[in-house]
Amino acid sequence: MLAPQALVVGRRSSIPGTKRSSSGLAMAWVMRTRSTTVGPMVVDTSTLISLARAGLLGVLDRSPLAVVLLDVVWQEAVVAGDAGGHADAAAIASALAGRERQPAPTAPTVDGAVLAAGRLDGFLATNDLALGRRAHNVGVAWLRTADLVVLAARSGLSSPEEARNGIVALLAAGRITPQLANDYLEDL
Repeated sequence: MLAPQALVVGRRSSIPGTKRSSSGLAMAWVMRTRSTTVGPMVVDTSTLISLARAGLLGVLDRSPLAVVLLDVVWQEAVVAGDAGGHADAAAIASALAGRERQPAPTAPTVDGAVLAAGRLDGFLATNDLALGRRAHNVGVAWLRTADLVVLAARSGLSSPEEARNGIVALLAAGRITPQLANDYLEDL
């Protein structure tokens, strides 16, 4: 049987239907099962790059949301990344080697395909603010990369210390601003 659990996702989340607490935290109601996998979450290339550069690709395995890897995201992050000489492409390929790649909905751009898949699947993880705003505008719940780190800790799938270290790693990799890092560290 499913049981609702309130999770503090982060100050900057845009999950429809969330409530802001007096401290500005977003409270999201997430359904959890005993396997701790809630539902699908489409990941964007920006999230994969951010996690790779911070050495945090393992967060995808500790998310209560099942990762949906689109073929166009693989193409952009791994194939094009490798062709462009980006070292994070190899890390992404290794971390996602066993994951099934799903065909993306037809769209003129990768972001359009990711957004369309997010509309079908319910959640979208992106570090691309423009894509996140587009998702919010069409009612798709979106999480930033740092939200995934906090979500893993809030759902008990990683420790608060691991989450704090993850936020610091995202900051050191230049994937979040010092202000956002401070906000997330306060949330933890």
